[in-house]
Amino acid sequence: MSAQPAAAQAAATFRLRIALSELEAGDAELFRAALQRLEERLPHHWEWADLARADVAIVDMDSLFGHMAWLKAQGAGKQVITFARNRTHGSELVLGKPLDDATFAAVLEQAAGRIDSSDNARRPPATVRSSAPAIAAKPASVAEFAASPASEPVSVMNLAAAGDVPADSVDVRATTNPAPVEEPEPEPRNVAEMMARRKIDRPLRVGDLVIDPEHDAYYCAEAALKPLKAALGNPCDTLQAVDADDLARSGRNGKAQPLARLRWFAGLVATPGELAHGLDMQSKYKLARWPQTEREFPRHFRIATAMMKQSAVPADIAQASGTPVDDVIDYINASLAAGWLAVERDEPAQAEADAASRGNVLSRLRKPFAR
Repeated sequence: MSAQPAAAQAAATFRLRIALSELEAGDAELFRAALQRLEERLPHHWEWADLARADVAIVDMDSLFGHMAWLKAQGAGKQVITFARNRTHGSELVLGKPLDDATFAAVLEQAAGRIDSSDNARRPPATVRSSAPAIAAKPASVAEFAASPASEPVSVMNLAAAGDVPADSVDVRATTNPAPVEEPEPEPRNVAEMMARRKIDRPLRVGDLVIDPEHDAYYCAEAALKPLKAALGNPCDTLQAVDADDLARSGRNGKAQPLARLRWFAGLVATPGELAHGLDMQSKYKLARWPQTEREFPRHFRIATAMMKQSAVPADIAQASGTPVDDVIDYINASLAAGWLAVERDEPAQAEADAASRGNVLSRLRKPFAR
């Protein structure tokens, strides 16, 4: 009997599947190139897949929906590798930025060790190239990698990273029910929208407001939030870098305030009356915990009370709280930026949909005999 062609052998090889979630196009290409370089050097076979079929999800925790994607992947029972700049997010599989081949390989093998079926994807020792990077080294621990812990919101947002899957790696079994392609994230229109997406990673100034993410603080002579709306409404290109001396003077001239407070306000004023990117009016929203309310916004207490009781669409929240729907939308955006928004979407599981379909067919078959 003749030997199988190489292509058929490759197709028959069991592979562990990886998906990218919430990564920018440039970072996604870096991961694809890195896996291609490491392909013959790893002890296991790996391939790209969509998020629904993946064994491992790599999530960019610095992105707008990074926290939500992390929670969804965790809830789906996947191994999750967090890709972040300087914080930990509760994962033991951590990749720091910028991406490094040796660390990437080590984390992949650490993830493989947690997957029950990984032995089926193991390469024969003779086929693993000896020029592999040092993948046996243990990746940096969470404590070593993180500057400080960050709280995790609760969310059930449906986030699929189908756009991050190379076309030549799509499994034929998934083509009949492809994952939805998420719209690309638009560029932020102002400083507030940039802050709400957590894209500021170094000290910056806009007007008299100094943002200091390294110390998780902001400085301004104003203690109230409303006077900061004008500064946050400026275009992103008005942000100026702040050196160490200027940062020290800002600390002396203005009382340090928690950056989380400013980020919440940034979400509130970023897109007035318009839901943030990724949210829609048909989804149901709820607060994952009771938030800190600001005295400057007395209506927010009623909105928060309604959103703590049950999840609802914005129009129903407005009716329950007796507030305008635009105020509810702004509050939802602020809660998303702060990290305490839970999102529910009415997407029935495939098994439930199939059962319902079978039930309809059976009922139609039974009707002629029910006389």
